[in-house]
Amino acid sequence: DKLASKAAEDSDAQSSDGSASSGEQKSRKKRELGNDDDMTAAEKRHLALQEKNRRAQRRFRERQKAKIQDLHQQIEELSHKVGSLQTENAALHSRTSILEKVLDMRNEQIQVMQESKEI
Repeated sequence: DKLASKAAEDSDAQSSDGSASSGEQKSRKKRELGNDDDMTAAEKRHLALQEKNRRAQRRFRERQKAKIQDLHQQIEELSHKVGSLQTENAALHSRTSILEKVLDMRNEQIQVMQESKEI
């Protein structure tokens, strides 16, 4: 049963990336589904290595997917922050403009008052 599940996983993994032809898959399945005694030590090591590589690839894909999800989350958070900062920046520019106008008016009043004292 264990070998049958390995063979099914192997054929699924291989067929998804298209790396093995159907003839190679059939002969590999026959060999894998056969008796453990029929397999040489080298074949067993090779199958174990393939399984280890499949697990490592799966873990890598999962980590990569998690990183991408994290990055998307960061993008969303930073986009909101940028929007908030842009709004704040516009408000500050508006306030600065108003304060500059008030200051200009004050300076004009001071100048008018000084001129009226001179007369």
